[in-house]
Amino acid sequence: MGIVKREIVYSGDVLNTASRIQSLCNEMNTDILLSNNLLKQIDLKFLDKEFKSVGNITLRGKQQKIELVTPC
Repeated sequence: MGIVKREIVYSGDVLNTASRIQSLCNEMNTDILLSNNLLKQIDLKFLDKEFKSVGNITLRGKQQKIELVTPC
């Protein structure tokens, strides 16, 4: 028997978008920043927070604007 090595490679548009959003956290002085599309798809009730829009942002390398949200 040998050693099984598993690698997960993340690439493509989703990773690039996440990276662009993460890089805006410092600029917007927030620890949590996510797209409104993602917020609509996941259950964050455990955070016990309301979210507010920080605007429709054009991310580097993107043509369409993405609405970003952060906790109030």
